[in-house]
Amino acid sequence: MLIPIGNTNIDATEIANALNATYKPAIAEFEVELKPAFTPPSGAGGLIAVGTSGLLSNYTADMKAIISAYKKANSDFDNEAYYLFIGGTASDAAQLGYMPRAKHFGFIFTPPSGTGGLKTIAHELGHGAFHLKHTFSETSVPQNSSQNLMDYGTGTYLNKYQWDFVHNPSFVVGLFESDEDGAMKNLFDGKFIYFQNN
Repeated sequence: MLIPIGNTNIDATEIANALNATYKPAIAEFEVELKPAFTPPSGAGGLIAVGTSGLLSNYTADMKAIISAYKKANSDFDNEAYYLFIGGTASDAAQLGYMPRAKHFGFIFTPPSGTGGLKTIAHELGHGAFHLKHTFSETSVPQNSSQNLMDYGTGTYLNKYQWDFVHNPSFVVGLFESDEDGAMKNLFDGKFIYFQNN
């Protein structure tokens, strides 16, 4: 489920095509639905705090307020679906998205240009839907040096072991997850990362 924050323009068909192209080698497919625009409660949604969720939580206070308000306002909430809030600005300008592993809510932050990143959406759903880790946190491959979807950078490929996790996600104990485990960072001098659908 894609939830625009404010006047964010979203092309659900483009996003669905990109997600399905990315995850096709793993034999996985997404159904994408665009929900009505959502205005977060006052004080949550202008500048969304990131990286400070604290003990026993995977979301910051701002994120929790947005999620809670959305659930209260929508009686059709589906516990089996994944929800991405698209829009708003992260308190850390380098952070493009955030979705904790094994959680159903994520955030895709709009850069100053006002456009979203298809790579970021696919990356964050890798964390949330399939519990995938960043490659640099589980292998000796340095951060931002591969073409893997779960690395920072522009890559969109998945390895065979990641395909296996798509079909049988690992068990995640949220207590031991850091904020960094569910983040997507922009490490390219202010340029936004885009997914190229070949």
